[in-house]
Amino acid sequence: MVSKAMNLSNRLMKIYSLKVLKKKSFIFFVIYLVAILTIYAFSAGLDNEWYSFYKYLDEQKIFPYKDVREGYPPIGFLVYMPLYWLSNKNPCAFNYYFRFLNGLVLIFVLVIFYALLREEVGERKALKYVLAYSVLPSVIISNTYSNDVIALLFAASAIYMMSKGRPKICGFLIGLATLSKGFPALLMLPTLIRFENISAKIESIGIFILTLLFVSLPFLALNPLAYISTFTHHGSRGPWETIWALIDGYYSHGGFLHPYFDKFFYHGNLANIYTPNRYDHAFYLWRYDWLPNLLTLSQVLVIVMLSLAYAKRPEEAMKMCGLIYLAYMLFFKGYSTQFAVSTSFYLLLASTSLVPLIPLEISHIMQILSWTYIPQINLRDMHAPLLVSSILIRTIVFTYMLISSLKNRFSGLREAPTIIMEALITIKRILGDRRVLVLTILTIFLSCSLFIQVNNYLKQEGFFKSISGNINLTVNGWENITLSGLEGGDKVMIKLYTNIWIETYVSPSVVIERGIRNQYNLRGSFNETMLFFRATVEQHTLFLKMAHSKIPFRVTDGFDNDLEVSIEGDGATLKINLTDKGLDGKDSLFRIAYPCEYYVGDSFRVNVEYKVDVSDNATPTMMLDVFDETDEWLYTFRMKEENFTLTPETCDINGYANLKGDIISLVALSIAIKNGETAIFLLKKLSINDEVIVLLTEDSETVYYEIYVEKALKLSWYYMVTLFLFILLATCTTLLAVMHTNGNIVS
Repeated sequence: MVSKAMNLSNRLMKIYSLKVLKKKSFIFFVIYLVAILTIYAFSAGLDNEWYSFYKYLDEQKIFPYKDVREGYPPIGFLVYMPLYWLSNKNPCAFNYYFRFLNGLVLIFVLVIFYALLREEVGERKALKYVLAYSVLPSVIISNTYSNDVIALLFAASAIYMMSKGRPKICGFLIGLATLSKGFPALLMLPTLIRFENISAKIESIGIFILTLLFVSLPFLALNPLAYISTFTHHGSRGPWETIWALIDGYYSHGGFLHPYFDKFFYHGNLANIYTPNRYDHAFYLWRYDWLPNLLTLSQVLVIVMLSLAYAKRPEEAMKMCGLIYLAYMLFFKGYSTQFAVSTSFYLLLASTSLVPLIPLEISHIMQILSWTYIPQINLRDMHAPLLVSSILIRTIVFTYMLISSLKNRFSGLREAPTIIMEALITIKRILGDRRVLVLTILTIFLSCSLFIQVNNYLKQEGFFKSISGNINLTVNGWENITLSGLEGGDKVMIKLYTNIWIETYVSPSVVIERGIRNQYNLRGSFNETMLFFRATVEQHTLFLKMAHSKIPFRVTDGFDNDLEVSIEGDGATLKINLTDKGLDGKDSLFRIAYPCEYYVGDSFRVNVEYKVDVSDNATPTMMLDVFDETDEWLYTFRMKEENFTLTPETCDINGYANLKGDIISLVALSIAIKNGETAIFLLKKLSINDEVIVLLTEDSETVYYEIYVEKALKLSWYYMVTLFLFILLATCTTLLAVMHTNGNIVS
């Protein structure tokens, strides 16, 4: 009787403690939800990057994945699109909605993470790990500007369903995660290991493939070229913020130096006309051209080794999910702090320990700080040390995790021949059903037919054409170029080899976009101006005129608002007349830039002699901008004297001197005037290291131009029928394969 009472008491205590912990976990999630939304309510860190994506689409009246390619798979991009309309086109409201949505999604991720870990490590550790992950500064910060949490929600849900033995739902969720961010497709490998039953394997991979096909169907039907460009454009990108970027000598980040026009043409066409260079991340010229191929090969090799090592350990499938991510990221050419939301999650899955999370978080914080501007703290001189240190720490963590796990499971690699043979036997058995075999052959045939149709469309004569020539432009008169043989929807790019700001309009009227490769580093594009528009009729006439006299500078700001500008010169002085018309109620900024390459040593000098005449009570602000190529930072210096000399010891507007020991690639002069004011800016001298810039002006220039026309995509009925049959046969093939492995069809 006593022993029974003791047993009952122990059972009650366990039940009670479990309830307390569950209550604690519930309280934690509620408190965290309130805390995260409160933190996100502050204005710090608000930016317009995502807002600008949807603003561009709205202003141009175009559709993503149809008229332009986007940088993310559809779910990861379109989920935020309704927020633009909900915000009533207010960028501040949009960013708060963005944060609010990501905060809610993060809570769901935490709940799923908690449920997943509870199955593996128990209640107490699960709560501890989730708490540690949820309070990481890198997770909280990066979640305000990253869409990683969308893919992570589907991926975490898929891993949980994997642990619960639900292959169909698991495959469906991995498909959704893949269409939010590319990586989660690799989660199919641990999924196939987790489900030992052949039918479960086929169900999960079959539903995964069908999810990809059916979600992609509308985009493939609307414009397969734009949709495919969404994925293929990553191939031309350079490395960023990884050990591989340091090896190749690229110290910038992935989103800084994209050209304005990299979404305009289909990626394949744009790659044919674009000359890669080391200053443009979107079309990057590798110093070691063998490096990207080596990275891909290493990535595949390590992932295959992991799969073989864990193939006979279905109970460790969750750990393998984390290791697969680490292997992918270690040999991926780029890494952004926005990945922190996912990286810390997968690291905990791989290690089920908080120890490796500590150096990883330190590396994330250092990486964030290396790109952060805080006026009260001078971090610019620490940019390179912070960035390099963060990269090295993260690389060591990833490498250690992978080596230790492969070392502990190395014996599993000996079973590789058996595993491969079992896979081949399984495939042979499934294809043993003639109906499955015939449908598979037909599906492959239709997929090849679709590829051939799209490829032939790209190569057909006249689909992408170019013309070139010379045109003599002046300040006083309009010249024109007539483009014939166009169709509504055709995309036109005009590349003008000049540094002059060109005034332009098109008849019949269309919206004209203007862009350059890199607004900060002009060495590769100082003499390039690009214009873009979409044709509406068969013939358009492009009218061009010099907006100002040719000068040894490039005007980067001033002609795109209500500022009236005229430039005169006599060989010794540039006279720039500025009048803000007061039409938009905003102040104006006029800015001219000069490309250069100088090392900032002790003797470095930039001397500016100028004079400013202003209207009554006008208070213009004169500034000198210097782009530091080493730290990828634009420094602004206030010029208070009319004979201003910049030295390595000169402090910028924030009170810091950060240039010494760096390389600069741009010097710019700017004058800010208030709404409705006028000013006359007289530039008498500009010299860099005693090299004097000759202040010449010319009122005419012969400009060489290249014009590219990409025909609007018109899909044939044959393509649409083939696409429909392909989806239909792929569905039937999958269903028959599942039925076969379930024993409903006898071979």
